[in-house]
Amino acid sequence: MDTSTRRLSRSDSVSSTAVFVWCALQTSNSVQFALPLARLSEGPPGHRDTSFHIADKQALTSLLAFIASAFQSRIGDRMEPKSHAWFFLGAFLQALFTMAAARAAWKGGQGSIADNRGDPAWSSALTFVALGFMSASMGLRGIMGKRVHTQFATTIVLTIAWCELMAYPKLFSLNYRVISRTHKVLGILALFVGGFAGMASDKRRV
Repeated sequence: MDTSTRRLSRSDSVSSTAVFVWCALQTSNSVQFALPLARLSEGPPGHRDTSFHIADKQALTSLLAFIASAFQSRIGDRMEPKSHAWFFLGAFLQALFTMAAARAAWKGGQGSIADNRGDPAWSSALTFVALGFMSASMGLRGIMGKRVHTQFATTIVLTIAWCELMAYPKLFSLNYRVISRTHKVLGILALFVGGFAGMASDKRRV
């Protein structure tokens, strides 16, 4: 296990014990993003849960920060993704993101261990910032690992799919028929729809 993977484990252990969100592993966060929409179909009209729960907000914060950072890491393509300059800059940015997350969590003044997902230890605006920076650091790390084809790039399937999708050189060149890109998009959408359908059809949920 390399240094970046150990940092991933530490970041995930902090975020998961505080808010039950894995800041580096985006599969569960992608499914969690579908749950608020599924709740809109539960129960009779006028008695449906239309609120955006704090767990949903935290999962979405992590997912969006991860994706944004992974996308911004495309600047490494302009510097040659395997160059020493990009390795240095990328590692420096990851360190800054981690430092910003630590400071935001500290200034937030809240605990770090939650008893259950419905009552997270972090709930203030600053802890949302901390979660965002932690996830951004992991998004950048995942893309850098992907560029050099290391086995430590990332671990969970959909996180790999997000990284690979954001790393496509011709991501927005829709006139090019790229089967692998299409499969990544379909896989992400399928998981989202599956999470929505599973939540909406489970009438025994408490």
